[in-house]
Amino acid sequence: MTGCIAMLASCTQQRPDAVDNPEVLYSSAANTLDLTRVEMTDSSTVLHFNATFRPGWWIQIAKEAFVVADGDTIAMTSAEGIVPGEEHYMPESGKDSFTLTFGPISPKATSLTFNEGTGGWIIAGIDLTGKGVKLPSLPSSVTKAEKGDMTIDPVFEVGETTINFNVLGYDPAMGDKLAVMVYGTGMITPTENSVILDENGKGTLTTTLYGTSTINPYFESVSNTTPASILAAPGETIDICIDPRFTNLISRERLGLAEGESHFYIHSTGRYAPLNLALQETSKQDVGISVFDTEKFADAWKMTPEEYADFVLDLRDRKSATIDSLDVDPAVKQHLHNSLNADALFAFTDAPYAMVNSFYMAHPEFKGNPYDSIASLTDAEYLKAAKAINPSDPSLFASYNGASALADIDWSKYDGGEEAGKFRNYEMLMAKASQSTLSNEQHKELAALNNPFYTKAVTTKEQETIERLKELEKLISPTPEVADDALFDAIVAPYKGKVVLVDLWNTWCGPCRAALKANEPLKSGELANDDIVWVYIADESSDPAKYAAMLPDIKGTHFRVNQNQISEIRKRFNVDGIPFYILVDRDGNATGHPDFRDHSKLVDGIKGAL
Repeated sequence: MTGCIAMLASCTQQRPDAVDNPEVLYSSAANTLDLTRVEMTDSSTVLHFNATFRPGWWIQIAKEAFVVADGDTIAMTSAEGIVPGEEHYMPESGKDSFTLTFGPISPKATSLTFNEGTGGWIIAGIDLTGKGVKLPSLPSSVTKAEKGDMTIDPVFEVGETTINFNVLGYDPAMGDKLAVMVYGTGMITPTENSVILDENGKGTLTTTLYGTSTINPYFESVSNTTPASILAAPGETIDICIDPRFTNLISRERLGLAEGESHFYIHSTGRYAPLNLALQETSKQDVGISVFDTEKFADAWKMTPEEYADFVLDLRDRKSATIDSLDVDPAVKQHLHNSLNADALFAFTDAPYAMVNSFYMAHPEFKGNPYDSIASLTDAEYLKAAKAINPSDPSLFASYNGASALADIDWSKYDGGEEAGKFRNYEMLMAKASQSTLSNEQHKELAALNNPFYTKAVTTKEQETIERLKELEKLISPTPEVADDALFDAIVAPYKGKVVLVDLWNTWCGPCRAALKANEPLKSGELANDDIVWVYIADESSDPAKYAAMLPDIKGTHFRVNQNQISEIRKRFNVDGIPFYILVDRDGNATGHPDFRDHSKLVDGIKGAL
């Protein structure tokens, strides 16, 4: 009997009293908070955090923060190093630490979730065993697909594609929505989709793909942090499995825990499944070029056009050598080379951005016109780029920057091949078809391209847009039929005697959407008043599908105006960007308020006009 007891004891391991740097299933706080230790006693549960944020800026922990373990919700009892509910300003180092103490959790609990409540930070599935997070196994269909034959060739077809998403180890604390960006061949602006997840973390998106497309999913609560981008072909039904631990990767890297890790955070079936998996193996290799890399392009502003061209092409050659040195499938190498070439061409196309951005980084207090201090590329530089990289190479279009590289420059003028010029014309027609219908003249331009893929893509996109615009007609107000310079007054005229807040915005504007989300509760809360009118003006650059999807959640009167109309409004009020607010008082006097981007000033300004 004693031996059995001893054997039982050896097979039963108690949960540790503390876990350092616990692995977590999901975190919406990883950009700022690192959970470094969890301590568990009979009387308390203590979470230790490091915080990293911009010096002088503040963070805040909600007073209502709680943890959930083994089905129990346990309130916070105290904090050290931070005062919950108050703004905590970061020191000059941009780093700080604090602890939060909660009541004791069940000794049976093997994981923990930290939650601040609605709109706050969530860290779900915190491992309390020290063994790491355990996830369900991948479906056999996925593992089989990833072991299939490698292909990298782009598909130039248009087709309806069904994507089945599966979040592994799903926890409702992650939220019930995935945002999915889809970049098609020739689509500079992606289509943006929202996928509703069921109680098992599964959801489906059915959408039209225009050629080989990039699929970029992420949790709406953790924007701009993605498991990986994958390639998909039109006409397929594919499965995508997401490992939610990608949300905490930034934190693990900051703590030095991710060094040497080789996790695959996204798995798929479909034509490009083997390639998608292989590309994740190379994701930590520095084999691409990004004009948004402020370190590598730091001196772009002071380069001559010739120096800039040589810099980009030399960078491309060095990255190419790195690709050649990788121990990966030859097809993967070729795809990486294709993507690198697209990146390099895009660095020429987007040279003005690279130069201006680097200028502002070097001169943060500058108030003048930066273009007076930088040089523009000439025909000679574009000729040099086209000689080094063939812009008409169709393999470019199976890469992220393939379409963008050809968007603003007519490479056919620089010996870049006739197809480069045709593709640029196609892309411009796609952009038009994504916003409204094409004119007869534009349909003639499409026919002249003499390419069945271009024809089907543009006409299909145009028909989709027509259908979305019909949906929009039910949600927006008719634009007054007046001269462009009289439009604003005509829009606000019916509300004289009331206070009108006009919000200039667009669906593609991240700060606009964040402001909309922050301001919406005011209408039923602090600014609930029948004498306040909320008017929203977007222009035709807003994707009709996304526009129609968003409007039901934005209470107010909506207008969709054309480019000439919005230009007149911008000119009248010196609009410096969006979101931009215009306050109209009871007497009809209108004043532009860029300062209303400060939430508190918006509230005070509207109250002051009542």
